[in-house]
Amino acid sequence: MNRFAWGIVALAVALCPCVGALTGSGDSQVGLLDTMGPTVTNLQVSQPNADPGEAVTITFDVSEPLLGNPLVYVNGYGALFVGESGGTYTYTFTVRPGGGGPTPADIHISASDALGNVGTLDDSALLTLNFPAVPVRVWAVVVALVVLGAVVARRLGRAAHVTLILAVFAAPAAHGQAPEVTNVHFTQQPRSGGGTEVVITYDLTSLLCNCDIAVSLSKNAGADGFSYPVTSITGDIAHVAPGVDRRIVWDIAADYPNEHMPQAQLRVTAMTRPDDLTPWQRGNKAHVFAYASSCRGNLVRTGLVLKEFTFGGNVWFPKLSSVPGRLMFTQDEIYAGCRFDPEWLSCQGRIDPPPLVPYDDKHYVYLGYAVRNEIDVMAFVNAYSAQTASGGEFSGDLPGVTSFGNAVYRLRENLVPAENKHLIPIMFEWPDNHQEGFGGNVLYMDGHVSFIRYPGEFPMTEATISALGALAGYEPPTGWNYPLLTWPYSLERETYHFGTRCSANITFELQHFILNFARDNPQERLPRLSSEPGRLMMREDEVYPLYIPKPDVLICPGAAPITPKPRFDDQHFAFLGYAVRNDEDVAAFVDAYWEEIGSGGDFSDDLPAEASYGDELLRLRLDIGRFLTTNVNDPSQCIPDREFPILIEWPGNHKGISGGHIVYLDGHVEWRDYPGEFPMTANTIAALASLAGHLPTTAYAQLQPWETLDYDPYGWLDACSRNLGTVDLACLGFGRDQSSRQYARISNTPGKLMVAQSEVFPEYVDNPNFFVCPAAAPTTLPPDFDDRHYVYFGYVMTNDSDVRAFAQAYQAEVTGGGDFSDDLPISSSYGNSLVRLRVPRSGQLFHEIDPSPEGFVGDHEIPVLMEWPGNHQALTGGHVQFLDGHREFVPYPGKFPMTESTVTTLASIANWAPTTSWASKDFTREHDPHLQALCQDNLFSLGISMRTFGWPEFGFLPQLSNAPGRLMFTSYPMVPFYLDDIIRLSCPASSMACATPVVDDHSYVYLGYAVMTDDDVEAFANAYLARLAEGGDFSADLPGNTSLGSTIHRLRNDLAFLATERSRLPSLAASRIPMLIEWPDNHDDLSGGNVLFMDYHVEWIPYPGGFPMTEATMNILTTLAGRPPIE
Repeated sequence: MNRFAWGIVALAVALCPCVGALTGSGDSQVGLLDTMGPTVTNLQVSQPNADPGEAVTITFDVSEPLLGNPLVYVNGYGALFVGESGGTYTYTFTVRPGGGGPTPADIHISASDALGNVGTLDDSALLTLNFPAVPVRVWAVVVALVVLGAVVARRLGRAAHVTLILAVFAAPAAHGQAPEVTNVHFTQQPRSGGGTEVVITYDLTSLLCNCDIAVSLSKNAGADGFSYPVTSITGDIAHVAPGVDRRIVWDIAADYPNEHMPQAQLRVTAMTRPDDLTPWQRGNKAHVFAYASSCRGNLVRTGLVLKEFTFGGNVWFPKLSSVPGRLMFTQDEIYAGCRFDPEWLSCQGRIDPPPLVPYDDKHYVYLGYAVRNEIDVMAFVNAYSAQTASGGEFSGDLPGVTSFGNAVYRLRENLVPAENKHLIPIMFEWPDNHQEGFGGNVLYMDGHVSFIRYPGEFPMTEATISALGALAGYEPPTGWNYPLLTWPYSLERETYHFGTRCSANITFELQHFILNFARDNPQERLPRLSSEPGRLMMREDEVYPLYIPKPDVLICPGAAPITPKPRFDDQHFAFLGYAVRNDEDVAAFVDAYWEEIGSGGDFSDDLPAEASYGDELLRLRLDIGRFLTTNVNDPSQCIPDREFPILIEWPGNHKGISGGHIVYLDGHVEWRDYPGEFPMTANTIAALASLAGHLPTTAYAQLQPWETLDYDPYGWLDACSRNLGTVDLACLGFGRDQSSRQYARISNTPGKLMVAQSEVFPEYVDNPNFFVCPAAAPTTLPPDFDDRHYVYFGYVMTNDSDVRAFAQAYQAEVTGGGDFSDDLPISSSYGNSLVRLRVPRSGQLFHEIDPSPEGFVGDHEIPVLMEWPGNHQALTGGHVQFLDGHREFVPYPGKFPMTESTVTTLASIANWAPTTSWASKDFTREHDPHLQALCQDNLFSLGISMRTFGWPEFGFLPQLSNAPGRLMFTSYPMVPFYLDDIIRLSCPASSMACATPVVDDHSYVYLGYAVMTDDDVEAFANAYLARLAEGGDFSADLPGNTSLGSTIHRLRNDLAFLATERSRLPSLAASRIPMLIEWPDNHDDLSGGNVLFMDYHVEWIPYPGGFPMTEATMNILTTLAGRPPIE
């Protein structure tokens, strides 16, 4: 047998003999298991020394065919694949800037064979990098770890929700009949995050309800009595309810690395157990999960600190406390550097007496030693007790025998290979933190956090918790906090809407821009304060436009703007630029501020003033706590960054509520009521308002019709906005490829105010549907590249007079046979011509056209595309795409370009007639728009889950089910690790939605492969049926010709780049490849459905209409799924 082929291994499923339990068994076929990875040899580099910016060529040989190209890293940076020939791979690497003098380069190569087995090669002798002798900053590494931790926690921290679902649908207990296990099968395959895994499936019948599962291995078809244990398993192994397609995933390489077993056989053992309801099932689930999520965040942040602790050659994790019975790290070690907040050791959901010390194990457990099963825990408990009795510290390994070897090993970074770190818990919470017997979050050595029900998988087993609880003297909580949710949920819709938008402004925009500025600053300082007296805002010339490309983010959307154009001022937010942490610091800042203004107002240096932390007010900079600490081992002297505000919102911005958002130096954003805690105290706000001349807000923004669900039940406003963005992206891509950087020309067809089709199709945009507003019924199918729904400006126009000048010049150009390739010679508001739109080389386009500051117009005010104001049936107005990339809906008549003068002028050129036919029924129809929105929300949430599933290096989206006719992804591992609620697979409006949600295609279709046309779907159908006949393995690409090539590609996150032959902008292809398709008859009173595309946008498409809502595609899919035809 070819050892690189997929192996089907014999399995036996048995119910183990156990006192008081009923058992049964079943066997499977015999087959291959293989954990031997490929061999990487003959590593060579093009030169032994390289300077920053110099390219190095790397070559090496691999012993066997691979699943994909190897991963090559030099000092942690990825090298670029060049080519492969006869098993020899070539890569190139450009040396990044660095410091510290000549440094040996660490070259790491990782290659995966067809089963996912990994072979590696590491070298640090072949290449030396000639860095200058200067220190290297490490903030980028820390930031990358923060992002990585957040993504991994998002991906793996969702199992808590699924536990609830499994418990709710468990069968009732009965007595007297043994369980039965049938249809046992397993397949070895590549693991999505790298490596190999074995997927075991079985069906379970049990009238005694739930069962616990164990697995054992035979290496010679059962002759050795299944004497080899299998421990590294996840999935349906605890509290397993009866049903079909139960799944277990085995990390085979963790238990049996580098083995080739052609006669392997597995036995799955199950023991019945009654399923009694636990208190957490009857509790207040919403609040329990809210606090559980908060605890997960605590562990994520703590994990990042622990990981950072191992940097700089110190591979050890912090020592365990030497205080007897305190299972927590030592205070003095973890506080060094002021990066840890003791509040992270507190579970907010519990009611407890105040902790005696800030670093205790009342809510979380830290062992400091490597354990991965109950036997290891018992060895740790014995060694811990002996070490404590002798008065010793926990600075080294302890005597004992564990699964790691002949010692209880202290946690350190290099203890186990990276692929095994996800098995070793670092910290976990007591299972009673969120109601009695609920379960808890577990932080693992690789940084991910997972919720585990109690009792359940390790470490949330009864034996482990009992042993550690006795060791720590654990006391359960005295109660739990379940208050009603307050702001903003109790407020009126307008306040909630604008409050969340305001939070988004400062969280995702201002915070990001300001911190990026600091990271690029040699001293890691934040921007300087404005020198204009009384303006508490950062200096415009330091951040605009490189860091803050548009001043709109300085406007709270809930307050009516004081000036018509956004400015860099403090009308809605105050920026101090200096470190203040209480009312006294603010008072000192006010005095020092006027002193500085009197001497010129440069604000480049620290200010002389008596602050709470010294005799100067320090300019804000990253990690300012280390500047304020004279003894890093003394926690009392450490001031965490979370105490220093960067931006303070004035407390009157939001109608009906007093308070505002605060951005802090550590990056988090909080809402604080006014008057309340600092900086929302009466004294601080009064002092700053007096300094800035701030007047309380008296006028508030109103919720516009297009911002409400009732006016956009189908999501066509969003789809229309995305269409404009796609056409703009095509014009932008064209411009970036031109030496002149000019956008595409206007069509030279008289009266057609649209981009010239020949310049953008098909290289930059390959689908004419992008030129159609989905809310307006198309007049031709397929649609034309015309101006029926959208207008392309093509020239810089800033007001009505420019548009009127354009109309005159347009007629002259058309009459003279011109092709609109040059500027138009006519007087404009900014010069003697109308300039063609182009990509700014740096900064703002207007600076290139007219350097004078008078009459400056920002890119955010120059329109590129506009839709006619009658496209949307219930609204008058339309979307406008601006040169800076942002889009907004502008009511008609309103601001430029949606003025009566401009629209009338352009309509006369284009011979435009208002829309009279729309894609939907009238808005007075009896249809619940909320069901439509919920359906869209389902697909959006499913998209997030699938994108997270595909986040690791291979990037594959979930595998298509091998059940014939089930056009949906396989249940495991999407459920439970990525999809927290399978009710998301049910359209709330569909009559075919199941009362008990299941993972099938009753509401939505998932193909798992890339299709873009009806012909692609037909090719997929043929390949699908052929693969089912061969056994239904949908783990790889399918043979067949499609519009994307000679292969039907399995969906993965980087799939769009396979479409580069058809489009210069792969994102355009991604926006047309469907991931999930709603059946068009889900909604009784209208025909059509929502579609989730590969760029993760959701779009409503009428039926019959554009792909995939065509009659041909739906006929094929209904036939495959065994559904009635769409009527």
